[in-house]
Amino acid sequence: MKHRAGQAKQRLGSVTLFLAWAPEGSPAPFLSRRAGLRHDRPLTQAQRVAAGLLSTQGPKHQRLRLRHRRRPRLRSATGRRYAVSITHSDGLVLVAWAAGLGLRLGVDCERDRRHPRASLARRLPWATGQAPYGKLTANWTALEAALKADGRGLSGLGRLGATPNPWRLTRSAPGVGTLRLAPVHRGPTGFVVTLALGRDGP
Repeated sequence: MKHRAGQAKQRLGSVTLFLAWAPEGSPAPFLSRRAGLRHDRPLTQAQRVAAGLLSTQGPKHQRLRLRHRRRPRLRSATGRRYAVSITHSDGLVLVAWAAGLGLRLGVDCERDRRHPRASLARRLPWATGQAPYGKLTANWTALEAALKADGRGLSGLGRLGATPNPWRLTRSAPGVGTLRLAPVHRGPTGFVVTLALGRDGP
């Protein structure tokens, strides 16, 4: 199936989140808005597409920094900071961003027809029947988005805890506070996309 490029906007509490996506095979010419790009190693094709999406859909005159195994950094030429997260699955690249100091943002997408290993269910923080979605694939996107927002990646497994609200997770030390989860209803066709949003500090 050929993926189509697209974009969406979504509110989560008081924060406006922006999303853009495109096929991973896109030539992704960049940077068209006088954006500065820094990176500590050669970019993957997914990172090139994400940078291209940000250069055409993101804030103007931005400075984007992509670092290996660390969260991307994005700011405008005036110094305004943005939380940003990148994901790719089955030939699709998706990037999400939101303006705000101290924001933690994570996004993950998976094909809605994907059938992950049942053993992954044991790694989810929710008890049986208490996860936000009814399908394992979707619940895994929620966990992956939360792990990205937390900043520890897969090493954070077991350090995110469930709350009475399935759309919120707690962060254990050295993380603090909670992460709020939200499904993306106007995302790319055929994919489940989940956002996670939190803040630095208690």
